[in-house]
Amino acid sequence: MNAALLQPVALCAAFWTALFLYARRARPPQPLRFACALALGAALAHAGWLLLHAPAVWPAIRARPGLLIDPSLGFCVLFAPLGLLLLERSAAAFASLPLALAVARLGCLAAGCCHGTPTAMPWAVAGLHPSALYEIAGLLALHGLVSRAEARFAAPLVLGGIGALRLLIDPLRVAPPLGAPIVPPAAIAAAWLALAAVLAWSYLASATLKRFHDDGSPAADLPILRFACETCFERAELALDGILRNLPTRATAAALRVLTLSFGRRERGPDDRLGGEVARVVLDDASVRERLTAGIYQPSPDELGLGRLDAALADAQAALPVEAKLRRAVRDGLLAHAPGDALARAAHLAGLLSNDDLALLRDADRARDEAIQVDAFSPEEFSRARSRTT
Repeated sequence: MNAALLQPVALCAAFWTALFLYARRARPPQPLRFACALALGAALAHAGWLLLHAPAVWPAIRARPGLLIDPSLGFCVLFAPLGLLLLERSAAAFASLPLALAVARLGCLAAGCCHGTPTAMPWAVAGLHPSALYEIAGLLALHGLVSRAEARFAAPLVLGGIGALRLLIDPLRVAPPLGAPIVPPAAIAAAWLALAAVLAWSYLASATLKRFHDDGSPAADLPILRFACETCFERAELALDGILRNLPTRATAAALRVLTLSFGRRERGPDDRLGGEVARVVLDDASVRERLTAGIYQPSPDELGLGRLDAALADAQAALPVEAKLRRAVRDGLLAHAPGDALARAAHLAGLLSNDDLALLRDADRARDEAIQVDAFSPEEFSRARSRTT
């Protein structure tokens, strides 16, 4: 087959591959809308390639305007996801993209373009890195990852994966015959990574809101909801700011900053007051803790780590009324202030605390002491360890 026809054939195969995968995953599918998104992505990939190589191709386009729509001229796959972002942002649409791009890259491999740098590795092809094969393998791995991930993370995984893959492979590629592009592809790939972070934090915020709604919108959970959402908004805005600060074309970055962050960064994340509210809610309201930990493993009270911490919290809360009684007695002058267990014993001897009250205090002290032990071993354990090493 003529090398000039390999790219169009590979693009057609990639189109039908994406459409097939989308029809299998989408519920309900909208094939016409998805096909338009793919066509727009291909057109933007071609237009992006022309823009990146404008100084080199503009004289030829002036002589032959038909080159503007010639698919064999070149594509920049980093612009392909824009079609999905503009027209079809479903999880099924993004999940179909990595495999379709891998099929499209087969055209580059067959046509012999996208050469790699010289290498002496045993898998070298004609003494060069098979960069197209690297990208195909990475896209296949990304397809497998996205196929097994939750649907709401498809878009950030695909965008971040494409950006990370290009950042890894780009140092192994040589500049095309037309010369280096006016904007480094690595900068575009980094922008995709940052945009993936924006989408991921946005999805986490939407998942938090959905969980709050599904739980019946309890008022006690509002501080936790605000804390989680404000954290997500602050991290998403930070990622967007990172895109703008690292764009190589500063005029473009300034124009985009006016459109996206006109008044600068406004999200500062949750403050200390909100953090204190969250701590009080989680510590004081058992129903909140039960809702937050529903569906996850809860260790037994005698298990190290979370189990003992939870048991210590329960014992400490049971002793709170007794501790309040001791503070009142000291404030009213009925007892002299004393450290540690001495105050409780004095209150018990004075008849201010019952045997049950004293037991609650001692249980709370013992539980707190066990919960804070770090790398605590008995002498017998040290002896066994020493005998094993000698």
